[in-house]
Amino acid sequence: MHGNDGFDLARASASTPSAQALQRWQQVYDTALEDAVTQAATDALIRAIPEAIPDALLVVDAEGAIVLVNTRLELMFGYPRSELIGRTPEVLLPAALRERHVKQRQRYADNPRARAMGPDMALRGRRKNGSEFGVLVALQPVVTPAGICTIAVVRRVAEAGPDHGQDLEHF
Repeated sequence: MHGNDGFDLARASASTPSAQALQRWQQVYDTALEDAVTQAATDALIRAIPEAIPDALLVVDAEGAIVLVNTRLELMFGYPRSELIGRTPEVLLPAALRERHVKQRQRYADNPRARAMGPDMALRGRRKNGSEFGVLVALQPVVTPAGICTIAVVRRVAEAGPDHGQDLEHF
């Protein structure tokens, strides 16, 4: 914007200390806003990942409490997540295996390591309705600020016999 004498008012005002400070604050605001949008997108992705996994998933914290489950786990075991969060994973096991599993879980916590799924371990799950089924479980420890959490990926295995004719896709 030029006045009658050729003076550029916009350039002059941009060069004043208060205009420069305003520009710096605008840059800080723009950067903060961009960072917030990026963080919100990252947070949404992190929340979506457990639901996108094709297997049942649960996360157990350093104290042994379930802190996260996905919808596939809810469907597989018949529990809503509200009944699982805060409980130990033994609720998902047949009663006869629970005490032994507590000890196994404590030993695992002393020496956490990745454990792949393998048919060499005959594992059983127990639904809320009491029915049991074969499962494969993979474990992966993850270091967090609150301690080591364990991610457990659970897959149902098809069982032979007339009462066990369901395939892996049906929970």
